[in-house]
Amino acid sequence: YIVRMSIRIVFMGTPDYAASQLEWLVQAGYQVVGCVSQPDRPAGRGRKLTSPSVKVTSDQLGIPCLQPEDLQSSNFHQDLKAFKADLFVVVAYSILPQEVLAIPPKGSVNLHTSLLPLYRGAAPIQWSVLNGDHQTGLTVFQLDEKMDHGPVLVRDTLAIEVGDSSGVI
Repeated sequence: YIVRMSIRIVFMGTPDYAASQLEWLVQAGYQVVGCVSQPDRPAGRGRKLTSPSVKVTSDQLGIPCLQPEDLQSSNFHQDLKAFKADLFVVVAYSILPQEVLAIPPKGSVNLHTSLLPLYRGAAPIQWSVLNGDHQTGLTVFQLDEKMDHGPVLVRDTLAIEVGDSSGVI
């Protein structure tokens, strides 16, 4: 627990799934000092400006959240450095430029919902189901500049049962 509290984390993500991981980190006692999420976008029939789930969750938890339009922006890099994070934790977010990956001294890790190198990119759970796979899983890996690529740190499998859908897994 002491180690958890001493590591300063910036969490990066956008959808509901990522927001649940943010909540887990905070509930587990990790020190999340900032978040990064996609900018608010028009959504629904009325095209009402809507915040992504990670932004909503970070607001509820009282964690400041950056929503950059441009990940290459020097202003964004300065704002990110101001968090003084030791580690970036990324779940369902964009490919990060090398300048961003170089900021935290302990690097950046990503939680991906497939057994990498299978199903890099978006919708890995859906691809597992569509392709009739008998198992899927989670991979935590050290990020580098390529998509869903880098040294694997942890991998865990999950059986796909007959009749399972991507919403169940």
